[in-house]
Amino acid sequence: MLGEHIPLALLALLLRLVFIKFPALADEVQMRVAFQRGEEEEKNRKFPEHELEAGKCPVVFPFALFSFLAFYLLKSPSLKGDTVTTLFFFPVSHSEAVWENMARMCVKTQRLDVAKICLGNMGHARGAKALREAEQEPEQEARVAMLAVQLGMLEDAERLYKACQRYDLLNKFYQASNQWQKAIETAEAHDRVHLRTTYYNYAKHLEATGEQSLALTHYEKSDTHRFEVPRMLSEDLQALENYVNKMKDKSLWKWWAQYLESQSDMESALKYYDLAQDYFSLVRVHCFQGNIQKAAEIANETGNWAASYHLARQYESQNDIKQAVHFYTRAQAFNNAIRLCKVREEENNLDDQLMNLALLSSPEDMIEAACYYEEKGEQMDRAVMLYHKAGHFSKALELAFATQQFGALQLIAEDLDEKSDPALLARCSDFFIEHAQYEKAMELLLTAKKPISIGPTTSNVTYRCSVCNISLLSLVR
Repeated sequence: MLGEHIPLALLALLLRLVFIKFPALADEVQMRVAFQRGEEEEKNRKFPEHELEAGKCPVVFPFALFSFLAFYLLKSPSLKGDTVTTLFFFPVSHSEAVWENMARMCVKTQRLDVAKICLGNMGHARGAKALREAEQEPEQEARVAMLAVQLGMLEDAERLYKACQRYDLLNKFYQASNQWQKAIETAEAHDRVHLRTTYYNYAKHLEATGEQSLALTHYEKSDTHRFEVPRMLSEDLQALENYVNKMKDKSLWKWWAQYLESQSDMESALKYYDLAQDYFSLVRVHCFQGNIQKAAEIANETGNWAASYHLARQYESQNDIKQAVHFYTRAQAFNNAIRLCKVREEENNLDDQLMNLALLSSPEDMIEAACYYEEKGEQMDRAVMLYHKAGHFSKALELAFATQQFGALQLIAEDLDEKSDPALLARCSDFFIEHAQYEKAMELLLTAKKPISIGPTTSNVTYRCSVCNISLLSLVR
């Protein structure tokens, strides 16, 4: 309740009126307080006459009285949360020390609303920004801890972070305050999600201070040594080579091989590429050196797709089509192999290989190969099969009807179901009726759900199809 503070409020108003009435007294009090606190810059400070006449001279309480009044009001439960009422009891002051002392009290009392005003009057822009960003934290202690950090109250910040169990922020606090051992201990015990990041930041710190051996160890712990250590040791190539040989890591071997290749040391590069099991680079370097036979041996032994594809490109550039098709096939690059087979089929007798490649490839490549056979006008059975395998049933049926391929029609008809085009089903059934294959025609008509008229015979009641005149009883049974 405000009533319990009436005597204190009267005292504050009385002092304010006195200092406004006697501005010289206010100036004298401020000079004495500044002298007592050792602030020489405040000692030499005067206020312009127009400010004194307008009553804008800051009114300053003696330091002990101000501290008692501030702490009492900030701690009072009846005024907690009421920023306007609280600040009403405080005198206006231009002294940063006064506002800083009040901001420190806000850490003890956790009054962030008052702390914002104090930081503003202090001109502490960085602290105000940090406090505004800390408002996103859900814990009150975490927000107050950021205020304590900005005011240099590190022990209070550490205590507050521990109190709210925000070990991630505590870890960052230790790193920022150069307490790396505590940061690592905190990360290992409570903040393992940031453990590798902590090791990495500590390694960067050690590298900056010239402690490369310790930095190397922590780069390894952070699992960033594969690119950070070569960067750090780039000026000491002997030490870097020793480290690469010591670690026996494939990534480091590959990196060192690439470096040696850039220095035109191909033999050493091949050695480290072999250790790294980088078969693509082995084939690439052997092809560059003109040793294509060795490259082919490596590609055939390892079956590496990238190596096989690179070697196929080399053979194609040398117009060795059979070898190019072979390695394109090993690289699963069937479209390139089909392309070569179509272009050079007459010269290299690759017709059988083209069919096999098309069956292994995608539906698009199957249709492309089928079009090739259709345009060629030979081996139409292969064209029908490829259209069928690619799911192009209408084209397969059309071609099968045109070339009278009964076997292919039967195979296609087996794959037709109720989801197929009714026109295709009816056409196939007509074909089978013409060739006296009534049961197959009946199955297709039933699949197509085509209406069928049935009637009794003279002797026994037997249902027959009016289209193909066969008994339906066997089908029903």
